Amino acid sequence: MNRNLLKNIIFYIFVFILLIIQSSNILSILGINPDVILITIILYTIKYGDFNGQLFGFILGILEDTFSGSLFGLNAFILVLISFFLVLYQKYIFVSDIFSILIYIILSTIVKYLFYIFFYWALGVGNILDWLILLKLSGEIVYNCFIGTILFYLLPLFYNKEEIIF
Repeated sequence: MNRNLLKNIIFYIFVFILLIIQSSNILSILGINPDVILITIILYTIKYGDFNGQLFGFILGILEDTFSGSLFGLNAFILVLISFFLVLYQKYIFVSDIFSILIYIILSTIVKYLFYIFFYWALGVGNILDWLILLKLSGEIVYNCFIGTILFYLLPLFYNKEEIIF
């Protein structure tokens, strides 16, 4: 079997496990869940570019919507937009180390929350604006940065050193 094909199969199994972890709230601490799918989309978009990152974000967003039971298409829309903005701002924030990845993770988490607030408000689906939203947002930012650091160093193990753009 081709070595790259085997690495891709292992990568997609790993992503599927991350999707299950995201949907099952296994990593929840005090009601705060890391968004491992968002982090994976960020790293994938940085590595493979605009179209591949948006397509990957759309597919994982649809799968996340299916597993989580939230508004269908909302996560897909948000992940595609975050992937699009990530490619736009790659011109201004050069991805060379973990610090720039953490900036992307922080900004993407804030943008994700802003989209959730807007769409839930516009559609009148529940009350997402409560007094703990800033506490939950800051907790998720810290948690995403921690998990993002781990994934930043773990995901490149699937690829040769010459292929890594990080």
